[in-house]
Amino acid sequence: MTKTLLSKPACHLLLLIALGIIGYSNTFNVPFHFDDRENIITNPIIKNLDYYKTPSKAKVYKSTTEYPMLINRYIGSITFALNYKINKLNVTGYHVVNLLIHLINSLLVYWFVHLIFITLASRAGGDNPLFLKHGSTIALFSALLFVTHPIQTQAVTYITQRFASLATMFYLVSIIMYTKFRLTLNKVNGEDQKISVRALGYCLIAIFTAVLAMKTKEIAFTLPAMIVLYEFIFFKGETKSRILYLIPFILTMLIIPATLIGIVDLGGGSGSATRLATDMSRLDYLFTEFRVIITYIRLIFFPVAQNVDYDYPVYHSIFAPEVFLSFMALLTLCLMVIYSFWRYGKTQPLTRVIFFGTGWFFVTLSVESSIIPIVDVIFEHRMYLPSLGLFLAISVLLVMIIERCRQKWAEGAVFSLVIITALFFTCLTYSRNNLWNDELVLWQDVINKSPQKARGYTNMGNAHIAKGNLDKGIKYHKKAAFLGETYKDKGFVDDSTKALPRANNIDSSHAEAYSNLGKGFFDKGLIDESIKAFEMAISIDPSYADAHYNLGIAYGEKGLDEAAKIEMRRGLMLKNKK
Repeated sequence: MTKTLLSKPACHLLLLIALGIIGYSNTFNVPFHFDDRENIITNPIIKNLDYYKTPSKAKVYKSTTEYPMLINRYIGSITFALNYKINKLNVTGYHVVNLLIHLINSLLVYWFVHLIFITLASRAGGDNPLFLKHGSTIALFSALLFVTHPIQTQAVTYITQRFASLATMFYLVSIIMYTKFRLTLNKVNGEDQKISVRALGYCLIAIFTAVLAMKTKEIAFTLPAMIVLYEFIFFKGETKSRILYLIPFILTMLIIPATLIGIVDLGGGSGSATRLATDMSRLDYLFTEFRVIITYIRLIFFPVAQNVDYDYPVYHSIFAPEVFLSFMALLTLCLMVIYSFWRYGKTQPLTRVIFFGTGWFFVTLSVESSIIPIVDVIFEHRMYLPSLGLFLAISVLLVMIIERCRQKWAEGAVFSLVIITALFFTCLTYSRNNLWNDELVLWQDVINKSPQKARGYTNMGNAHIAKGNLDKGIKYHKKAAFLGETYKDKGFVDDSTKALPRANNIDSSHAEAYSNLGKGFFDKGLIDESIKAFEMAISIDPSYADAHYNLGIAYGEKGLDEAAKIEMRRGLMLKNKK
């Protein structure tokens, strides 16, 4: 780029931080939403740091979601515990941490892309002009898109999705440290040196942060695969030595399966380690995800009609027109990138970066968008880590346009386009974050975009009830109950004869387990079974505030308005006594 103020790395970093802060400056008072309730507000584990010193003490909660979350995502969970220790339920502290992680990630993206071009220069045998000309430009473009794009709002503003952004932070640090480790080993002539203390330090940090990533969120399972891909795309050397460098990272892939097997041993049952709260078949999930991935890509280029809770259809055949066209589009994209890498990889190093970026997108998305069924087939926060690959590929393509034109005006035009786009995305991000500031506004937006999905009405009802408007709350819960029954008739949920036996397998002394079972029935539209479960919880513990409150909601779904008001008031009264 032309030597201007904006070509200096210090200015790049300041620009990234400034735009990130502006885009999220209206999030510090965003209330708890959605899963924040069970992960933070009512989570007993994060309120006692002793559980993190001795996790076995928390086994009393093994029948609920809290203990598996502690074991699976220990690092992410402990950050919420520290937030609670300092801030209790004051949301500002949680949002400060989330934004700080996002800003750090944008700087890590900048550093990582820089290192890719240093690696390319090293591969070429020294000070290759490719890095000098394009390295900082592509790093800036990639990081600007990453920090400002509105698709990141769900991973940053939605407090619980710190799991995604924090795992991304450790993921990036690990691959950056691996790159530093390998660059330290290489001489200018490309021969390997003995491992120095500095190189060993980089390697140990890379392994340590890989472990931290895997104990933050399961998406980190793909990290060793990306390090292997990075090694064989950008480095050269003796294959045997390179494999030896990779073995410690490949071994870290055992961490997540071993943890999940341990959770299954707590009562998950066969196959539950690779299935999250759904009976959807693996093939149905895969067919649906072909379509979902196209939606993700569309959101990257056209971030409109974003939704906290999509009402996305499940597809049962690859020959469904939407699925088949999506599959062919993705296959065409992959074949084009593979051909470009095969044809021009040696003569045009930028094609290596496009291949890596595309690979990053598909590999990092594979945990949540392949054959592991998850009850919600689409969520925008799942794009937080994968989006980097697309932003990198897009940035490289923009620089290739500059190269092809070989005109000063092209350089200025592309640079201006990226800056204007980043400013526009910052405005969209700020606007999107305004929705998160009010639960009623947020869930009304969901209802507008997913009018046939029950969960939006349920959460809107909960929001009204929390504000003391019981009548409105019950009205929305009745609508949710109607949609729930419709879903049940269509076979979208288990019928009660399948669900009821689970109650008999739970320790009768554990009121909380029955309460959680009631929530599960309620979410599936099985209101009668939900009422029975909440009543059982109350019979075990009459002072259980949440069970009374949720029983009231369930009564409201059945049209028992007076009983609903009595139980909800009783629940609120018991909560206020604590």
